[in-house]
Amino acid sequence: MKKIFLLILILFLSVKANQFKRYDIESGFVKYEAKIRGGSGEVEISQDSKKIIKFKNYGAKELSDENVTMVQKMFGNKVNQSKRQMTLFDNGKVYFVDFDTKVVYEGGDIVSGLLENSIDGDIKNLGMDILKKMGGKKIGQDEVWDISVIFGK
Repeated sequence: MKKIFLLILILFLSVKANQFKRYDIESGFVKYEAKIRGGSGEVEISQDSKKIIKFKNYGAKELSDENVTMVQKMFGNKVNQSKRQMTLFDNGKVYFVDFDTKVVYEGGDIVSGLLENSIDGDIKNLGMDILKKMGGKKIGQDEVWDISVIFGK
């Protein structure tokens, strides 16, 4: 799950706004919830996630705020974990808020290194280019990629 989060983070933070458009839409607001449930026998895991994303200027500025709650039940023991994460992408710079330590971390211009992963130079295809380089392959007609080679089955 950490690898998937890192890949998603790379995709979201991959464009320097004054040179590229991150999105084809000028501005937007996205709000969603995700619920994950699983387990077997004496083990149950659930995760609830709520995320809000606001962006403008084709993604030059983007603010995302996510709250995640995870509950693990194993052999009669229950562990609750909650985490809030906020990220601001501002014209190539990125800022992360750590609510546990009450510290804001500033990242530099991360685009230069990421552009090296682009196969065709089109920044909007960077995510697919990275998946291809990682060994992903297209299966079927939808935009679904098989990356089990990387993460295992």
